[in-house]
Amino acid sequence: MWKRNDGKSEPDILQNQFTAYLATAVRRQRMQYIRSKSVRMSREIPIERWENQSVLQIDSDMLERLPLLQKMENQGLQSAIKEMKDRERYIFLERVLADKKIAELSLELGMEYKSVATTYYRAVGKIRRHMKEAEKNEF
Repeated sequence: MWKRNDGKSEPDILQNQFTAYLATAVRRQRMQYIRSKSVRMSREIPIERWENQSVLQIDSDMLERLPLLQKMENQGLQSAIKEMKDRERYIFLERVLADKKIAELSLELGMEYKSVATTYYRAVGKIRRHMKEAEKNEF
């Protein structure tokens, strides 16, 4: 019958150790697989990219010089960011693109943590609404 493993008896301790061993082994195998796959992918170049490599390189160089809003392909996202207030746009872009934490932004802007968090989540909500509207308008 099934009994709760409290980790106090010898069989329970042994079972916990074995479970920890299996979990560690699986985690290591997964990490090894991911590493080998990323190494393999970095060495392999698909045929499509090989044939059009010069064209792709020129396109990426041109894209790097464009302003952020012109790089975006999603019109809903682009219009949502354009319609945001300056502070909302700044907080959203710094959080997403510069990967700044809300605490860092609150210190930088001289605002309270909760205010920055509220502004960020309000901006995310606006973007979601604009993208849903743009999606409805496409069809």
